[in-house]
Amino acid sequence: MKTMISLELLKIKRRRFFLPIILFVGVGLLWCTVIAVKEFNFNASNRNVLVIINDLVIVNSMIFPLLIGVLCSRLIEIEHSGKMFRLLQTNNQTIEKLFLAKNLIAISIILGLGIIQVLYLLSISIMNNLSFDLFSVLLFFFSYLVASFVLVELHLAISLFTEKQSIGIILALGGSFIGLVSGGMLPKIFQLFLPW
Repeated sequence: MKTMISLELLKIKRRRFFLPIILFVGVGLLWCTVIAVKEFNFNASNRNVLVIINDLVIVNSMIFPLLIGVLCSRLIEIEHSGKMFRLLQTNNQTIEKLFLAKNLIAISIILGLGIIQVLYLLSISIMNNLSFDLFSVLLFFFSYLVASFVLVELHLAISLFTEKQSIGIILALGGSFIGLVSGGMLPKIFQLFLPW
């Protein structure tokens, strides 16, 4: 398994893999900052980290489905273009091990992005003298990880089993649209069946 992960890291290193991820996260954090500054100027009495957490959840519901779809698609696309599955079968390696290695890479990237968001919350709180509620930040981080894990599993499976990577990206774009339009306001029965 260690060799599979090191091979995946080598594949990532040879391409501009992190450029779209950095772009998505940068735009999301900038967008959240603009929303938070606007809210703080509008309502100066409500200066709490919960305002930024709420804004970050809204921005994440719009950006992260697309980010995860692109991440998973870019992780798998090299396997489809290079006919790697046939090569794996000749070396007695299974697709399950490949899926697990790519899953670990994707989850570690998502974990790193979650830590960046927590550090963002901490720095915004310090710079603006906001009350910092550690329990709320940890709850945000845990819910972010659970939702991202579900989306990573879904998009990795879609990208692995479909040769056209545009299908996974279109589904991710649809998930981002659902997150944009609904903003968490859909009835609970619909939210149960829509992972985005």
